Amino acid sequence: MIVYLQSFSALFAFAAGVLWLYASRIPTPPKLEAIKLTDKGFIGELPELFVAVAKQSKWNAKAAGAASAAAVFQAIAIAAESMK
Repeated sequence: MIVYLQSFSALFAFAAGVLWLYASRIPTPPKLEAIKLTDKGFIGELPELFVAVAKQSKWNAKAAGAASAAAVFQAIAIAAESMK
């Protein structure tokens, strides 16, 4: 049973790493010089930045969930090992 718990922990830790890597690769605008606020909203790269940050946030949240699951499985495995 402990091997399975450790395997799940490793799997979720790997998933967290992959998700965080994916989130870090989402491109953001290199410069924010061409931003103007008009009566119709923003003109320039700010909307692109908002979209990129929203995508990064979504993937970072998934990665944090996977890291939390890895920690839980590892904690259960440690507790089970100490009860032997």
